[in-house]
Amino acid sequence: MSYLLGCARLLLAFLNLLLFVAFAAVGILGLLIKFNDKFVQNLLDKVSSQWSEQQVQDLVKFIHYYGSGLSIAFIVIGFAVAIIALFGVFALFCKNRFFGFIYIALLAILTIIELALIIYLFAIPDNLNKAAFKLLRSSFEHLRTNDSLTEVTFTLWTILGVDGNKLCCGLEGYKDFDEMLPGLQYPPPCCNKNITMVDGQPQAQKCEKTEAANANVEGCNGKVVEFLAENKTLFIGISCGVSIFQFVVLLVMCALYKQWKAE
Repeated sequence: MSYLLGCARLLLAFLNLLLFVAFAAVGILGLLIKFNDKFVQNLLDKVSSQWSEQQVQDLVKFIHYYGSGLSIAFIVIGFAVAIIALFGVFALFCKNRFFGFIYIALLAILTIIELALIIYLFAIPDNLNKAAFKLLRSSFEHLRTNDSLTEVTFTLWTILGVDGNKLCCGLEGYKDFDEMLPGLQYPPPCCNKNITMVDGQPQAQKCEKTEAANANVEGCNGKVVEFLAENKTLFIGISCGVSIFQFVVLLVMCALYKQWKAE
């Protein structure tokens, strides 16, 4: 038993070292998203080769404005888990009971918080969808007032509308854009138009209200729901796997702590 616990201790020590590096990187990524627009633009450039430079810049602004919550989540979760993993590294490599106790307590608290979040977001019907749709609906306000995110929001709905195999318009259809500022065009997908390519660069197409009404392209509601459903399944699987792993680690740490106390 002592030999098995010794092997488990070394294995967990290296795993915690890896977790420290990985989640510290997540925290740093959150800082870059929050405070470095150039980093976000370079990241988007790699995955959006068919978008124009202006569209990428607009999306960067949108992420910087609305992605604040996401970046803060990366920062808090990344550095919090990194600190917990660091306590684990010290406890396991040094057989230190003090660090071991702190590590067990923090890991238990983290596991409880994760389970609570999983239940809130995924066990309660439509919580995730409600949050996503609330964010998307709030973006229409920038098309009704002339502010720094008006063009950014237009670009967002253009990209969302042409993404995938089927065109879509707004969330519920062209009427989502009825109260736009005078002079603003409807996003091209609302007129059943894709982005045309000239010399490898996307070119904007005009879309008037009358044409959008005649085309009556369906909203992107279904596309958003489908996207959330796919990612929800993935997230639940990852979260459950992480929670089970953490529970096993807690059991092993309790056994090791008991052994160190006896020594």
